[in-house]
Amino acid sequence: MTKSTPVALEEVGANSHHILHLIKLTYLSGLMKSHYRSSTSVILLILLILSYAGNYFSIPIIFHLDWLFGSVFTMLVVRLYGWGWGTLSGAIAGSYTILLWKHPYGFILFTLEAFFVGWGLRRRSNNLLLLDVIYWGLIGFPLLWLLYAGVGKIEPSLVLFMSLKNPVNLICNALVASLILNHTPIAQWSGRSPATKIMSFEQTLLNLFVTFVFIPTVILTIWNCDGATAQQERYILANLNSTTQSASRDLRNWHQRSQSMMTETGSHCQE
Repeated sequence: MTKSTPVALEEVGANSHHILHLIKLTYLSGLMKSHYRSSTSVILLILLILSYAGNYFSIPIIFHLDWLFGSVFTMLVVRLYGWGWGTLSGAIAGSYTILLWKHPYGFILFTLEAFFVGWGLRRRSNNLLLLDVIYWGLIGFPLLWLLYAGVGKIEPSLVLFMSLKNPVNLICNALVASLILNHTPIAQWSGRSPATKIMSFEQTLLNLFVTFVFIPTVILTIWNCDGATAQQERYILANLNSTTQSASRDLRNWHQRSQSMMTETGSHCQE
């Protein structure tokens, strides 16, 4: 008995050390999980705020038409956090367009875009940019005409311009989001799977194609908008000058008639 006691004490000490080691590992694992959750939540919150700010700091192109940036961050949320958070981000970003354009049509289009792309990433494809192109080609374009021309009764020429501007704007934003996902460490910062950064050869070709097709389209669109805006301003100034001259002429004629009547009245009174 006396000889086995030291051995038993050594075994108890070894087991205690092993238990303490397990407790330490469990504690460190809990700290790492807590840090992971907090960093993920912070990145998500920042992206949600930026999705709204991107539309708030839009660039005016022509009357009641603006170049928006919010969907860049919405697409990042869709890809990193799934369709649920992505749809919420699209709704947050689109809500500002109600204040900006005084109608909910943009809100509907942009929220539905986030939902469709998120659903497609979950069910069908891994290519965010391709899904966005499909959305605007099959759903966004006809729905835009239905909302603006059918429901809103907006002039067809203006709807035609918007049906070019909105898809180009949002697809370019999806391209920027795709490039950010594939060429920055944002996936690691958000704690997402590294698989989100894998870019196939087909995706690379699509990105290049969209870049070479849409970037010149964007430049031409903004250039044409500047020209149209300048022409519209000249037209308004010309009409304003014409109205001013007409009003001035009518005022002069009225003043002259009034003076003539007063002169005639004065002469009759003297007689």
